[in-house]
Amino acid sequence: MSRNILQILLAAIVSLVVSIGAELSLENSIEIENLVDKTLEGIFKNYKGRLRPNFGGQPVNISVTLTTEAISSISEADMDFTSIIHLEENWLDGRLAYENIPGIEYITLKSKEAERIWEPRTFFPNEKVSSLSSASGDRSHIWKIFPSGHVEKSTRCVLTTFCKMDFALFPMDTQICSIKLGSSLYESKDVNYSWGNMEQILGSKILNDNLPYFELVNQFYSAELSAHGTNRTFSILKADTYLSRTLSYYLIQVYLPTIMYVQLSWIPLWIDSAAVVERVSIGVTIILTLSLSISSAMEGFPKAAYTKNIDVFTGDRIGREIMDEHRNFSSPKEVLSSPRGAKKMTGRQKVDKWAKGLLPSGYFLFLGIYFGYFLSVSGKMF
Repeated sequence: MSRNILQILLAAIVSLVVSIGAELSLENSIEIENLVDKTLEGIFKNYKGRLRPNFGGQPVNISVTLTTEAISSISEADMDFTSIIHLEENWLDGRLAYENIPGIEYITLKSKEAERIWEPRTFFPNEKVSSLSSASGDRSHIWKIFPSGHVEKSTRCVLTTFCKMDFALFPMDTQICSIKLGSSLYESKDVNYSWGNMEQILGSKILNDNLPYFELVNQFYSAELSAHGTNRTFSILKADTYLSRTLSYYLIQVYLPTIMYVQLSWIPLWIDSAAVVERVSIGVTIILTLSLSISSAMEGFPKAAYTKNIDVFTGDRIGREIMDEHRNFSSPKEVLSSPRGAKKMTGRQKVDKWAKGLLPSGYFLFLGIYFGYFLSVSGKMF
């Protein structure tokens, strides 16, 4: 019985200690929260968010860290690409400096409090559509101010930007899609943008598993000045993403079937020259099959008003098929003289004899020149 009483006493003591600890923690949290409120009240007492920091002096430096979390889609028809980015902006506003609060590294602002702070009004000049979403889910931005007066603004954004594409080398092309950002309100004399933590930017991994036709090659970051009018210039940052098209799909769906059809078109060369109907029927069948195959594949190709790489390949194939068919139908039938004792050779047989060597040789020569030239220009390899 004494043992049971001891266990009850121990449980009561533990419960009392936990209760006291919780009350002390709650009191400490309330005390810190009150201290934060008083600090913010003191900061905003004489703060004027309409004026930029160091007004009339040197421009405010906005340090930007932009990481691309994923590239969700690339539209060749609309010439745009959609990515999920995380944007961090940092700048110094000495008017927001405050004394260190024990246990508090920085103060996170509520949305109404953040509205009172000056900001550079960052936007994306080449933006098409953007959807802002924060990590917490109920705010579009996360604001932090540090005792030194540094401000950090974090934004997670689903961004669609214009991407000017050149399809001259399609499907061996590499597209460069850019994200530009700058201030929509302040000129370069007031605000200057610069890239921040490049190690974090370059070390981030883009999740491009949703890009079946493209491969991420590289990213390049730069800064420039954009002129508007005669006297106005704006500081602009640009992040270029290099996307190389993968050849595997087009190799299987276009190149290999087309090469196979062309080789099949040589079958009439080994059929008796007198069998015109059989030769012509095989040729017409191959032409129709090749045309249907190319038309079906080209439905998904990007549309352009100029000649593309793939147009050179498919155009040559169809042209060769038509020439072969014309030869099958209209080769001369006259008999050519031959040495004594040898069978007389007709004109069509003579043409077939030369075609058996010239057509495959010319075809493989074309393939060597075609792939050699375009692969060297595009810098790709199979």
